Amino acid sequence: MKKLLVGSVFANDSPLQQQWLDLQLRYLRATTPDFEHVVILMAGVTNDSFISRTKVIEPGDKSLGASDAHLRGLNILLDLFKARTSDFENFLFIDGDAFPFRKDWMSSLLYRMKPHDRFEAGGIAMPIKQAGRDYEIAIALRSENLEQRLHASIVFVKGQFLEHVNFADALVGDDLAGNPEGDIHLPNYQWERRRMAFPLIRSNQYNLHPLACGIYYDMFYHHCCGSGRWFNLRAKEYYNRVIQPRDDLTPYTKQLMESPAEFIGKLAGWNPSRYADV
Repeated sequence: MKKLLVGSVFANDSPLQQQWLDLQLRYLRATTPDFEHVVILMAGVTNDSFISRTKVIEPGDKSLGASDAHLRGLNILLDLFKARTSDFENFLFIDGDAFPFRKDWMSSLLYRMKPHDRFEAGGIAMPIKQAGRDYEIAIALRSENLEQRLHASIVFVKGQFLEHVNFADALVGDDLAGNPEGDIHLPNYQWERRRMAFPLIRSNQYNLHPLACGIYYDMFYHHCCGSGRWFNLRAKEYYNRVIQPRDDLTPYTKQLMESPAEFIGKLAGWNPSRYADV
C-alpha cells in the first residue's frame, strides 16, 4: 500500500497551467516519498504537456467554468479516491497553484493530527490528559479572507475517513464580517464532524499581501487565483481601506516561478532548513 494519492483540478493545459503543474510536481517529488499524482483537466487535453507528466482524467462535460468546474472536478477526484482506498493510506486534494514545500511534511502532519499525553512538571511524571485528538482530515482555513468555512484548496484525508468527505457549493452561514458566506466546502466536516478537522491556518513570517501567496501551517503554499481568474476575493474590499488594492498577481507569479525556493523561503521563514530546494 502506498502512502499518498495526490489529486488536483486544473482549468486547462495552457502554458500558465503547465508552469503550475511543473512546480507542483517538483515540490511533491522533493517533499513527499511514495506518492502518485492525478489531474482532472476540466477543459480537456489539447497537447501532451500534462499527459506526459501525470495521469490525466477528462470530465464528460467540458463546458463548465469557475466554481461549477472546480466542484465537478473535486467530485470526480473523490470518486477516484474512493475506488483506490485499498491502494493508498492517505489522500490529498490540492489546488493546482498549491503544493507542500516542507520536507517530510506528511509524517509531521500525521503526528500533529493524533493526541499526545501531557505530563505534570516536577516530581513523578504523571500523565494528566491527552492534548488534541485523532483528527480525520487536515484542511485550510482562511480567516485572512474573512472565511469561516473549511477551504477545499488543501484537504489531506486519512484513508479510512474518506467515506465522510463530500463537496458542495452553497451557503455555509456568515463570514467573519457578518456577511453571507457561500462557496465550495465540505458539508460533513463543516458541521457534524467539525471537531475532527485539523485547521491549517496562515503562518507567513513575511507577507506580500494579506490574501495572496499564503503559507499554511509552515507546510503548504497556496498562491491564490493561479487558474488565471481575476483576483476578487471576499475580503478585497475590507483590505482596500488599509492597503493599496492589487487585482493582478502576475508580478508575484513571475517571482515564484523564477526562484521558487527563495520566494517561498522568505514568505515562510520560520524553519528554512526544513524547506525543499527545487
